[in-house]
Formats: sequence, C-alpha cells, structure tokens
Amino acid sequence: MPFSLLFLATIISLSDSTAWKIISFEKVKSNEITFNEAGLRIEVEESASPLLYLFPERKQVRNLRVTGRVSGGWKFAAGDSWKDGPDDALLRFGLIENGTKRLNALERIAAPDWIKELESRASTTADGIGRIHCFHVMPGRQWIGETRKNPNVSIFEETISAAPEDDGRFELSVVLDTPMETVGLWLLADGDDSEASFIVEIENIEIGLAP
Repeated sequence: MPFSLLFLATIISLSDSTAWKIISFEKVKSNEITFNEAGLRIEVEESASPLLYLFPERKQVRNLRVTGRVSGGWKFAAGDSWKDGPDDALLRFGLIENGTKRLNALERIAAPDWIKELESRASTTADGIGRIHCFHVMPGRQWIGETRKNPNVSIFEETISAAPEDDGRFELSVVLDTPMETVGLWLLADGDDSEASFIVEIENIEIGLAP
C-alpha cells in the first residue's frame, strides 16, 4: 500500500531554504548545504551542522519516510560495534517531541548555544524541550534495530533504522508504535569525529500524521 494511503501524509519542502534553519556547533566546521528542486544536498567534509524544521503547530506523527543517496567516502570506519565507533552518522533524522521542561537560569548559562537556540525557536509551539527521537542511516547494516540514549547528549534517543545499498541509495522508513506529539524535525549528517567526507542528497521527506 502506498505510504500516502496509510496515514495523512505531509510532504516536507526541500527547495525552500527559508523553511529550514541551519544551526552551527561551537568549534565544529559546518556542512555545505544546498536547497534546490532536486532536493536537499548536504556536503560533509569532516564537519557537522544540523538543520531545524519547525511545524507551525504541533503534529501527531505516526510514521516517516526519507529517500535519498549517499556518495563519496561514506563507508567510514565504524568500529566493531556502535559503541566502539565514532559518534557520527550518514544521516540522523529526528522528531522533536513536545516537552514540559524549559532551561532555568543556571542551565541557560551552562547550555551550549545550539540548545538555547532550539528552545528559543521552538518556544512558540512547544511547551518545553522534549526528547529528540533520531532514526539513523549508518554504514553498518548489521546494526539496524539497535537503540541507545546518546552518551554525550541525553535528550537524543537514537535508533539505527537504515543503511545504504551498494550504490549509496537509501530508504529510511519508520512506523511509530503510537503517535508522537511533534513540534519539528532535526536533520544532521556528520563526519567530524571520524574525519569523514561524503555527500547526502535527500530527495523526499514524507511525514505520516495520525487521523
């Protein structure tokens, strides 16, 4: 059955740069990002910088589908296990969950700039900072299905959900057990820890909403 018939589908624009906000990490080189009619192109050169897409109102997300292609040196050394490898991913596609917590004065002093920017931009829709549920495209197909809480940033709940084919093409398709109250999307291709260089071309993003 086609994706669009399973749930009410929303197509996310990949050509409108004004719909996305590029966030930078301190002391980390930023990716080269291009928006065009063919899709979204992210060029990684030992770099990392997330993209933020906020919904105008909260949405009850039930499933998602992302298609695209990876090229270049995407088969970076990943270690014998997820724990042993660098904290990089070909693609992290995150659903930003509505939360109840906001940074207090002391937390705001210590928090990295990207956390403060995320909270500020999401404040008109979100009650507070929730978890970011990330579904990864990784080189290691044997890891698909593994989950963890990110050891460096606890708000990230991560699942390896897909791996590219030999030609670099991938399809990230996820159906959630229950709908998630979502305020936006978090998108990141990163190769800074592994000093990797590759290109991710995202052709399509579809979000399925619960009726």
